Amino acid sequence: MDSSKTEGPIVSASSQVDGRPNGSLEYLLSFEKLTVFVPGKEKTCCKRVQHNPAANCLKEYSGLQIQNHDPFYALDGVSGYLSTGQMCLVLGGSQQQKSTLLRVLSGRANVQDEVGGNVLLNGMNLEQSLQG
Repeated sequence: MDSSKTEGPIVSASSQVDGRPNGSLEYLLSFEKLTVFVPGKEKTCCKRVQHNPAANCLKEYSGLQIQNHDPFYALDGVSGYLSTGQMCLVLGGSQQQKSTLLRVLSGRANVQDEVGGNVLLNGMNLEQSLQG
């Protein structure tokens, strides 16, 4: 795995895991120069919603941000790949954007984030490959 910066999540893939069924399909998920810009958010959120864990969980699941912040790059030039049968470990400290990386790789980036770079599944753009 390769990352252009030392800050941010560290992604590591292990060797192949045995025990796959015979004839199983091979998949390759690759991401190249992945960049996520998070625009700033004004401080307009009411206090009642900020301290409600259930509401915060629903907002995050639906792709809305719940924290007020200045604009920043959550990911900047991250590249790597995963293939069928590999186990992946994503390490990083608090606020190191591990969840952001996983959301972008799964196609569930926050609606207001600007995502750049390529996420490919078997050489096809992830959005196209999920459509069939």
